[in-house]
Amino acid sequence: MRQSVLVIIYLLFFSIPSDAQILYQCASPNGDTVFYVFGTCHYLPREAKIDTVLLGKLIRSSDVVFSELFVEDGDPSYKRVVSNLNELVRYKNNGSILDSITQAQYGELMNYYRTSYGVSKKEFKWATYYLPLQMDNRLRYSSRNYYSIDKILYSIARRSGKKINNLDNEELLYNAHTYKSSEFDIRWLLSKVEGKNVGQFNDDTIIQLYLQQDTAGINRHYKPGLKHRQVLLEDRNKHWFTIFEQKAGRTNFIYCGLAHLISDEFSLLNYFRNRKFSVRAIEIDIAQKP
Repeated sequence: MRQSVLVIIYLLFFSIPSDAQILYQCASPNGDTVFYVFGTCHYLPREAKIDTVLLGKLIRSSDVVFSELFVEDGDPSYKRVVSNLNELVRYKNNGSILDSITQAQYGELMNYYRTSYGVSKKEFKWATYYLPLQMDNRLRYSSRNYYSIDKILYSIARRSGKKINNLDNEELLYNAHTYKSSEFDIRWLLSKVEGKNVGQFNDDTIIQLYLQQDTAGINRHYKPGLKHRQVLLEDRNKHWFTIFEQKAGRTNFIYCGLAHLISDEFSLLNYFRNRKFSVRAIEIDIAQKP
């Protein structure tokens, strides 16, 4: 099953439109301030190749880098925040999902991940200490088959000696993690074993749309008025705007999930348009032949 999905994704590489929809240059009216804005997909299959040479050049030419990925930026609160976030996504009292479901359901879940994604018994047992959404992410998007472009860009910025500014504050991070953990509960996880998808959006579908640079298709998965849109996108974007105002340099690079760029009224691109910035797409290769 996993191999067939990746084959489909691979075949999509050769039908990607030439007009870039994931990388933009936003320049102020007088040209004294420029933001390069790159929309990421948090999980990409190993076969997917993005032009990190171009992205590296833009990062190195920037005075300030802004990151959605919560990173070590010299703030001593980083370790505390990461520790608190980890507590939010784990079961209480060092328990696991086995404490909340039957032995039979536990066996069905393990078999599902072993047959669908090649997860070992040891990997499955380790992941079950995390709440459903985090458990599912760790098992589906393992480092063996997927990678994080966010982490690659972070590494490029650090090697280039660039200051990296976290876009989220603690409250926004906690709200996002708490909401996800309650929304995608055990019933959702068990429904996956039965072949049902009761979530509000499907990550695998979004990955495929991203590889096609189909921003319209992705945006259809984030319908206005839904709670997940407000908590995960709108509330955070509004705060990000204040961070741009406070910490921007003459040339800036932003990397964050693509949905933040295109989420309608409070999208990052609309923020720059409303400030009379010129917004221009930059062509970038999102996939290459091996």
